[in-house]
Amino acid sequence: MILEIDGKTYTKISLNELSMTHLAMLQRELVKADDDFTSCRSLADVQRARDELAAMTEEEQIGHPEVFFMAILGVWMAKAHAGEFVGLKRTGYEVDWSSIRELPEPSDYAPKAKAPAKKRPSPKGSARGGSAQHAKASHDKSPMTSEMSSTGKSST
Repeated sequence: MILEIDGKTYTKISLNELSMTHLAMLQRELVKADDDFTSCRSLADVQRARDELAAMTEEEQIGHPEVFFMAILGVWMAKAHAGEFVGLKRTGYEVDWSSIRELPEPSDYAPKAKAPAKKRPSPKGSARGGSAQHAKASHDKSPMTSEMSSTGKSST
């Protein structure tokens, strides 16, 4: 999954994908966090909150006391992974909730297998299946012709 924040894209990562340095930075942030921000004081607390939220419906998640902290943490992890080192609490202040969008990975847009093309019946009057005009029109639309016109060179 990809996070788009204020028009900039970041890879959404999990706790397991954080580097040792990022884990140490997160632990330090948790130790000095005040209770108004989060009750999590260790990575174990964060993992527990993550697991609790994962087991809930969306409606139940809204009532969880750590739901917004976990959202801030997700943004912080994505930014830290991208090399943007900002404090966890500061991330919460700087990012507008409405500016965050989750986007699917490009692989989610991969084209599906195409069905085999059906043969068209050949028009009457030509052994090759078309008139001279049809042959010229087909030639003008061939991949080679369009490639040559866009690059000025032939690929052969």
